[in-house]
Amino acid sequence: MIVVSSIWSIENALETYSPSHVISILNPGAYMKTPKGVKSRDHFRVEFDDVDVCNPWDKYPTQNHMEQILEFGREHLRKGDPALILAASLTKLSMPELVKVLREKAPYSRPNWLMVELGEKLLGLNTELSDALRRSQPADLPSSPEPFVLNVI
Repeated sequence: MIVVSSIWSIENALETYSPSHVISILNPGAYMKTPKGVKSRDHFRVEFDDVDVCNPWDKYPTQNHMEQILEFGREHLRKGDPALILAASLTKLSMPELVKVLREKAPYSRPNWLMVELGEKLLGLNTELSDALRRSQPADLPSSPEPFVLNVI
């Protein structure tokens, strides 16, 4: 099961889903304690700015970040335990079907385009995922998005 949560809803997500593994995507220099009930080795932290273009003044997501996220997530999901690219790497759904599930569960979601492009390259998806996202309904942005389960594997 993949649970997706914003930092603003993390307490609710932890209480509701009691995850055994956590991937925290943080702003550079930010710190997040390992959540209660999660072992330190099962909390993967990665830091970069939420930007869609590579500017020299930003710490933007890289291919290496995506590889690390996929490796951590796949390892623990295979054992039965984040998230659009991870879901895309494991699902049997087509990319339009995956995006439909994402939009149903979280109409407010705004995937980071740079991460999507890097993930597509890693997974050999050409532009299937980004094309499906562009064709889907635009994100509806409430002030406090709720955690959701992206159960597509």
